Amino acid sequence: MKTLSIMLITAVSFLVLSNVVFSSATTDQNQSSAVAIQGHTEGSAKTSDSPNFYITTLTIGFALAFAAMFGALGQSKAISASVEAIARQPEAGGRIFLAMIIGLALIETLVIYTLVICFMLIGKLP
Repeated sequence: MKTLSIMLITAVSFLVLSNVVFSSATTDQNQSSAVAIQGHTEGSAKTSDSPNFYITTLTIGFALAFAAMFGALGQSKAISASVEAIARQPEAGGRIFLAMIIGLALIETLVIYTLVICFMLIGKLP
């Protein structure tokens, strides 16, 4: 049940991230095409008063917090389980250690992906 809730929270956070990225990208394209059609040279400047600014900043903060928190929880559970397994079967320690290292790398990769997406979102801020 815990795994299911963690997966659900991760999926929801990525959906929120992708929604903010795509909505802000389409808004920028619509504004630039409207300015080009009307022939104005002024262009609409981005301000920090727009709702997308606040949503994006909150999303960045929550995404990094959730990624770090659940990544650390996942890594601690993986390490504790592998240490227990090595204590029960010391002869299988090498294989268990290798599987643990691969699992830790995959968990950390998800956290790094979240960090990269957050950097992309920061690039969209005014």
